[in-house]
Amino acid sequence: MIGEEEVIKFLRERGGATLEDISSVLKIPKYGPNSAYDILHSLKSKNIAERRGSIWVLTDKTRAQTIIEEEDSLGFDKSLEKLTRTIREAVMGQQKLIDIAVPKEDEKGRENEAAKLRCQKTLVGLKTGTFLDSLFFSLDGEPLGGIPASGQLALIGPLGAGKSLLASEIALRVSSERKTLFVVLDDVWESNRVFDLQSRMRVRSETFRLDWERLSKNLYVFSPQCINGEFLGEYERIISGCGADLSLLDSVNQVEHQNVYKHGESGLGLADIVNVNRAYGVTGIFVIHSGLNYMESTQISVGSLPLWLMDCVISITPVELAQPYPGINFSGIKGIERLRIAQIFKCRLCGFDGRGILFGITRRGLIKPLEFDDSEG
Repeated sequence: MIGEEEVIKFLRERGGATLEDISSVLKIPKYGPNSAYDILHSLKSKNIAERRGSIWVLTDKTRAQTIIEEEDSLGFDKSLEKLTRTIREAVMGQQKLIDIAVPKEDEKGRENEAAKLRCQKTLVGLKTGTFLDSLFFSLDGEPLGGIPASGQLALIGPLGAGKSLLASEIALRVSSERKTLFVVLDDVWESNRVFDLQSRMRVRSETFRLDWERLSKNLYVFSPQCINGEFLGEYERIISGCGADLSLLDSVNQVEHQNVYKHGESGLGLADIVNVNRAYGVTGIFVIHSGLNYMESTQISVGSLPLWLMDCVISITPVELAQPYPGINFSGIKGIERLRIAQIFKCRLCGFDGRGILFGITRRGLIKPLEFDDSEG
């Protein structure tokens, strides 16, 4: 999608251009969302460009160059691009298996009843504003335009894979339009928890150049001091009170850990949270740390985590852990530690692209999918 940096480069190369020139050459709509008119007026509001007669010109070339450099930092050098293209070809079509626990007979019955109810509704997509939106399809093969709405999705991978970065980006982008609850269970701050977490989210929204004043009205940040029955009650109160469309929990390992070590007591489990989401029709994204540490193993170990509760399982794996790829030597390659592979393993609500997709994580914590022209040699 054409953004501000492409328009800035175009104006800089031409020394100025009309609205019609920008629209026709860059092949974007003249008016409407993400149009030439929309981008130009965004640059005007930042005092980067202005209209002189019918010609638009740059007025602050220093700030314009800053925007270009920020976007360029998302890229990789030519040798790394060639490597990622090779990896992408190796990933295409490659399928992996996850050892998912089989539900008990009574749980199977509840799942079948839920499936019958879903068949009576129309499947729609919830737009996240990330590369995940391009991976799901309706059962007739049409792009869903988002993740399956009201579905419960697991985002699983080792520590340091980028799951939390993706989850926080989704929370910010969705809250620009919809009510969103972001629950952080791994937060280590002992005081001023909500303030600190909200402050970090505000700084991250500025990185994406999102309007914090607007999205903060839809974003509910929750960092509970303990995970028990009281947490579940508070969680349901927030969900029902704000009318949330999306809930993200990072991570649910704490929930399952407490449930396992309750020694016979009736503890809070992941199923309890999933049931609240389904009762209110809330789309859920659950960050799950797999049972391996970064750079420890190539296998994903989910242990006792009940992934069978999830409608969809998405894996994020550092490229170094995705070996072996025959003929590819990763040792000593600059930037390889910033590459990740995202892959959908299963979705029982809709069709999906199960092939791996490559993306990079910049030093500023920005996520950029890596796409290459397959027609190139």
